[in-house]
Amino acid sequence: MKVPSSLLLILFATAALAEKPTMKIPSKATLGGGCFWCVEAVYEEQPGILSVVSGYAGGPKPNPTYEEVCRGQSGHAEVVQIEYDPEIISYEKIIDLFWSAHDPTTLNRQGNDVGTQYRSIILTENEEENGIARASMGRGQKNSTWPRRNIRIFTATTRCTLTTGQLSARSWKS
Repeated sequence: MKVPSSLLLILFATAALAEKPTMKIPSKATLGGGCFWCVEAVYEEQPGILSVVSGYAGGPKPNPTYEEVCRGQSGHAEVVQIEYDPEIISYEKIIDLFWSAHDPTTLNRQGNDVGTQYRSIILTENEEENGIARASMGRGQKNSTWPRRNIRIFTATTRCTLTTGQLSARSWKS
């Protein structure tokens, strides 16, 4: 029996569409470890990282300007929001890497940058992420290069809204 070519074409097209994988929604992690451009540089080159966006989060003021953040008038910290593929890199790995990306033992400071906007902060989306972050922090304290200094970091479970304010086009690459 001869099958019409148009029917074969429809069968092959249907089979091809059925095999096409669906795009998985990427996950996000929001971290602050001092100057956002320094933290951004650490994550941008990691496998599984889809994007890293610098901005401000963690404070009550909506859409603060760069000047308001720098003057400590917004309550926000400089953060990066990392979009990642959880099938390639886990949230736990992202948080574990965070401890080597900055000095988490200094309060409101990273190197010469001083102010509340430079505080160490992990903004989690749910209690599961908060538990992962706290467990990682315990491992980080135990295995860190700062064994005699306590990690001073704030974790909060909140729906994080990243504000980019009036960020300049500069980045760690410029």
